[in-house]
Amino acid sequence: MKPVVLHCEADAELSAVAKRYKCEKPVRRARVPGFPYRLIYEELGDCIHVLAIMHDSREPGYWKSRLS
Repeated sequence: MKPVVLHCEADAELSAVAKRYKCEKPVRRARVPGFPYRLIYEELGDCIHVLAIMHDSREPGYWKSRLS
């Protein structure tokens, strides 16, 4: 098996992603039955925090700035 060598920018991206996932609570998605929408939410200690009601094919990821 060949070794994997990361470009310096790819290495920085990987570090940033790992840091983000380590610090953030997992974000979950649930389909809205009968509609092309999903609820984007995170479980907090005492509630479910709905971040967005997202259309399946419009502007994916627009809600990411809403993460706590």
